[in-house]
Amino acid sequence: MKFWAWSHNFIGLHVYAIPTLILALAALIVILVHCRKRKKRKDDAEKELERKLGELIDGAAASADGSTPAAGEAPGTPAAAAGRE
Repeated sequence: MKFWAWSHNFIGLHVYAIPTLILALAALIVILVHCRKRKKRKDDAEKELERKLGELIDGAAASADGSTPAAGEAPGTPAAAAGRE
């Protein structure tokens, strides 16, 4: 009976509630850190995608002018030749 009274009246919580609160706080911190890192990775991926798309568009514009074949095309391929005509 003394333990029951102590565990309920010491800080107003059960003894097992303290570790539960600590775990809940730790889980909240993990979730917040994960979300922040995920957002940063998403932003970095979007910037990288925009950069690559810009390079592709610039390469396509250059190949349409006939100056150089597009990336990944050999100079003798029909696609590269069509860009020169």
